[in-house]
Amino acid sequence: KAFFEEYKSQITLYETALSKLKSSYSKLPNSKNILDRLDKLQEKKNILMKEYSSSKSTMDELYQIRKNYGIYMSKEMER
Repeated sequence: KAFFEEYKSQITLYETALSKLKSSYSKLPNSKNILDRLDKLQEKKNILMKEYSSSKSTMDELYQIRKNYGIYMSKEMER
């Protein structure tokens, strides 16, 4: 009893937090729904990674063309 009286405020806060936590998570989502959503997100990620890879290779090619053009033009101006 002395222990309870000494830590009453902390115990009360803990019990309040625990009850709010339990009420907010009264029903957990269905694991099948979570796995389905995860599969869809993985597919979307794969598509976006392919697009990114394609865009990156195009960008790298354009940078190389610009670099080559700059080198060519600087040599032309020297002549």
